[in-house]
Amino acid sequence: MIRLLRDMSQKPNNKIKELLDRLATESWQLELVVSGFVIFLVGGSFDGISHLAKRIRVIEDGLGMKIEFLSIFPIILKGCALFVFINLILHVVFRGMWISAIGLRSISGDIDFEELKFNKPFDRFLKKKLGSFDKYIQKLEDISSVIFAFTFLIIFMMISVALFLLSFLFFIYFIDRFGGIIPEALEMLIFALVPVFLLFGLFYFLDFLTLGYFKRKRWIAKWYFPIYRLMSVITFSWFYRPLYYNLVDNRFGKRVGLLLVPYFLGVVIFATSATNINQFFPEDAENLSLNNFYYEDMRDEMERIRKLSIPSKYIKNGFLELFLVYDAVNDDEVIEQKYPGFRVEKEIGFQTDINISINDDNEEVITYTSADSLLIAVSSLYEIKIDTTVYTDPDFFFYVNERFGEQGLKTVIDLEKLKRGKHTLTIRHLSYNYGLMKPVWQPYATVPFWIE
Repeated sequence: MIRLLRDMSQKPNNKIKELLDRLATESWQLELVVSGFVIFLVGGSFDGISHLAKRIRVIEDGLGMKIEFLSIFPIILKGCALFVFINLILHVVFRGMWISAIGLRSISGDIDFEELKFNKPFDRFLKKKLGSFDKYIQKLEDISSVIFAFTFLIIFMMISVALFLLSFLFFIYFIDRFGGIIPEALEMLIFALVPVFLLFGLFYFLDFLTLGYFKRKRWIAKWYFPIYRLMSVITFSWFYRPLYYNLVDNRFGKRVGLLLVPYFLGVVIFATSATNINQFFPEDAENLSLNNFYYEDMRDEMERIRKLSIPSKYIKNGFLELFLVYDAVNDDEVIEQKYPGFRVEKEIGFQTDINISINDDNEEVITYTSADSLLIAVSSLYEIKIDTTVYTDPDFFFYVNERFGEQGLKTVIDLEKLKRGKHTLTIRHLSYNYGLMKPVWQPYATVPFWIE
């Protein structure tokens, strides 16, 4: 009776095992389908990720440290896309070699060294190094399967890194946003937790790289266990932990795990490397260079506007259309000092359309600064000069660029009195000097253009 119950309890497990074993032998077909589909999707996603990064960079330029952690998302997305693209191409290559090796084996069988008639040194060397053709096929199978699993493991790892960095930056954001409002004791506690949190993350990262070194040492494991549990929750590593441990529980998988960091660093270095070819070509001569990002018709479609924009370096209709990007990190500080009585309804940060209000007859009525006054204030931060002529009262308008959402001022300057040929647009900007603790005029941009 006991044996019967045991057999009945084992039958479902046996069925699952048989199903998984059968799927394992046929998984290469699904791997190729998924790899081809994902490569196609990822190959077309880089422009979209770059566009998202530019939009977020525009937001960051306006909000500075208050929202800087948003830039992590496009970085992680681009990193995941890059690693997936490279890994799956490698997977397709090795799986293709595996398929071709199986096809070749069906025709010619194993390697016949006797038929090759090599000399003894080569014969002994090749027999030792190559072995049987079946082992070569099995090795290609193992490499292909591990690369496929390794690809998705890297994605989850990068997501874990992003979650850890977001958790760390949340402390910084909380202190920056609520510093001075929360009790001083709580603020000091949060300051003290920041280095401790980073130290926990470092231990967790080292344990991951060493394939569980801290978990194997009895004197470390006791105090590391709560750190491990905390970091597992923060990084969501529990989601992909079975994949990781099943990969590194054998000799071949451990080798792959130890190659993770060199591989990761190698791809990053390759993706960010550049070649300098001209020793005497200056890199910081902006005022003496033609910079495409200043001209609308020459700027790349995925490039956001830096400082200012004009339609082209060749002006045909006698009017210069000038767009000046509002630098909120600097300009907000300057306007607050220059116009201390200004009151605006907008608040910096995340907002929602949900609005809950309670009527109060005694509520104070706040008079906000008008749009006309704000336009005058923002316009006063710029000085526009063409050649030697200063344009003291340009007709400015508020303007939002459609592509990436850059906000700023736009004006149109009449060039009728200027002669045909080269001219220079020079912009000065009222910038906040943190050393002097006051706004000072600084050179902002120099842009050459030609009137036809």
